[in-house]
Amino acid sequence: MQSSFDKGKVMNQKISSGRMEERTPLHTVVPLKAPFTVAISPCELCNFKCVYCNWGTPVGIPGATVLPWEDFVNIAGQVNDLYEMTHLKCKNIRLSGNGEPLINPRIADMVKYINDLDFSERIEITTNASLLTHKLTDALIGGGLTRLIVSIQGLTSERYHEVCKYNIDFDKFLRELKYFHDKAQASEGKCKVHIKTLNIAVTQDEHSKFYELFEHVCDTMNIENVIAACGDVNYESLFPEYKKDYTRYAKPFIIRKCCDTMFYLINILPNGNVNCCGCKWPPHVIGNIFKTPLREIWNSGKHKEDMIVHLSGLREMLNDCRDCQSILQYTMPEDNLDEYMEEILRKIQ
Repeated sequence: MQSSFDKGKVMNQKISSGRMEERTPLHTVVPLKAPFTVAISPCELCNFKCVYCNWGTPVGIPGATVLPWEDFVNIAGQVNDLYEMTHLKCKNIRLSGNGEPLINPRIADMVKYINDLDFSERIEITTNASLLTHKLTDALIGGGLTRLIVSIQGLTSERYHEVCKYNIDFDKFLRELKYFHDKAQASEGKCKVHIKTLNIAVTQDEHSKFYELFEHVCDTMNIENVIAACGDVNYESLFPEYKKDYTRYAKPFIIRKCCDTMFYLINILPNGNVNCCGCKWPPHVIGNIFKTPLREIWNSGKHKEDMIVHLSGLREMLNDCRDCQSILQYTMPEDNLDEYMEEILRKIQ
């Protein structure tokens, strides 16, 4: 029996890195008065123990907790103040971090709160979606979510348990994703669904099956390369698939000197710590929003000092940055600042 799956059609229409493909060359706009992207972590705890994540190690994420509502309101207010002060609009608010955001019982309220403040063009959540329900779907989409990014850990319940030590009802999981996608489409396209997996969760022979299984419940999809994001995971010994020839998004790997995410992104954790790391644990902290206002943390103090260190080609002086692999395997080509370091340094100084 011939399959109705047209891989070529999916390749052309739905396969995407999930990141903005038409990117403004970063060197032409930095330094920024306010970051393009702000991530607020609703929860650092996780119900998965993925083998490629720090949660899959005995160390886990030390001090992980759920963001209390009153602290979220404080953080959201400070982010809003930064954009009001600079007369800019945030390009993207991410309600995600190192844990599973749907664990926070007020995640849908957070979406609505951010949406009502109206300082961001987009609001997105990255999730394993194991806790998704019809009720939560209705609340997230109704609250103003613009994109749900779902991380897939296998194509069967058995594979899920192997990769993340979680017992999932895979058929029910697919039904919840379909309900979300149907509701998202009914919202006149205001909310999109991106589904992604890693090359360690699906074998080469399963790539077509992955695309076939999920093409009807998403707008875009992709299989990413595993990268060395967590300091307590030994990627080279654990994963034959781990290669430095290509980046997370299958771009050619090159050695780079200067971090790009330090110049356009911030992550805010439940404990108030602020970092500019794209995909890395432990992160490089540049301040604490409960001790110093965000408008002072961005582009001043330690953040400014560390940008100067990177632009001077001296990132090995910073302990958290010295051996960072995220800087090498996360960046899109348009964000590479290496050839413009002296020019940007003069602007910052």
